[in-house]
Amino acid sequence: ITVDLMWARLINRGRVAALGLGLGLTARSSPVHSLTLSDELTALRAPWLKAYADAGFEKRTVTLASGEVVSYFERAAVGAPERVCVFLHGMTASAEGSAGAVVHATQDIPRSVRCLVPDAPGHASRMQWTLADPTWKGYDRAAHAHDVEEFLRATAAEQPLDLIGYSMGGGTAYEFAARHVARVHSLSLLAPGLLIAPDQYETTIDVLRSGLVERCVYNYRTEEQAKEMMRLVGYAEPAVSFLGRVLSA
Repeated sequence: ITVDLMWARLINRGRVAALGLGLGLTARSSPVHSLTLSDELTALRAPWLKAYADAGFEKRTVTLASGEVVSYFERAAVGAPERVCVFLHGMTASAEGSAGAVVHATQDIPRSVRCLVPDAPGHASRMQWTLADPTWKGYDRAAHAHDVEEFLRATAAEQPLDLIGYSMGGGTAYEFAARHVARVHSLSLLAPGLLIAPDQYETTIDVLRSGLVERCVYNYRTEEQAKEMMRLVGYAEPAVSFLGRVLSA
């Protein structure tokens, strides 16, 4: 598992006490795979929560159709929402741990836009739900995109969407946009995790043709450039597909 410490430094503003955007999980062997937050993460949470509160965010929960309870942060719109902006974090990150990046980005987002920051499947508050399912076999990008759809439905987010995703969250945002082009107003990707197979190139090309991607960090503008980027990133799914089980071992 590769952890991008650059992101940890950016989001925690130099306070890298825990790897992976402050995941900071320690595992204890037990029949239910009990997980506890490390002392480092506990110490980091206070400034994260304060940053969110100072920026007008509230921590909330919502129950998906599956029965899973998802934690997320929300900055409500002033008046009727014009759009909904959704921030999708990367692997080993969390909604809480993304506070620095989210708060910085929302400074330029009009208050008429509702902002949502959910935990991704199998991460942070959602780890226990994942481990409790004996049939769980990991999540692919399509499953993450479907999860975003379920989250939006549960939170009654029906307005046009501004999607912002980094790393794994960038891949999720990309997949969602390809599946729901009419719903997406804008798409912002930072170092998106786009590990796909060659036969999935059409998803990439569909998003490019839709005009949703105005600027990507990879700066590709043609189909050939997009294919080359995918070749460089890699075709295979991550070697560790059971991330939750590995972390709890």
